[in-house]
Amino acid sequence: METETIRRQVAVGGVVKYDNGQYVRNTEVKALRKSSREQYETCMTDTGGKYFFCDLPNGEYIVLAQVKNKASEAAVTIKRDAQMNLPMTWLDLEIKTG
Repeated sequence: METETIRRQVAVGGVVKYDNGQYVRNTEVKALRKSSREQYETCMTDTGGKYFFCDLPNGEYIVLAQVKNKASEAAVTIKRDAQMNLPMTWLDLEIKTG
């Protein structure tokens, strides 16, 4: 039996926190196409508030985290270099508590 190695590249990662410094745990984070705000991919934060999106295609995205009626979002552009390497973007998000 042959095995195949699959190489994945983290496109965007970061930490979601409340403005009081607490991590936002086990919360959905969305990558939306910037032009249409159409949802492209989702992931969940871990117990330390970290999230990662792998292998996003080149383009402009909005990264959105939402807890109840409070949200935080930021724009990011994904662009591979000439060797098709994907530089990772670190993008922290902060949810207002008040």
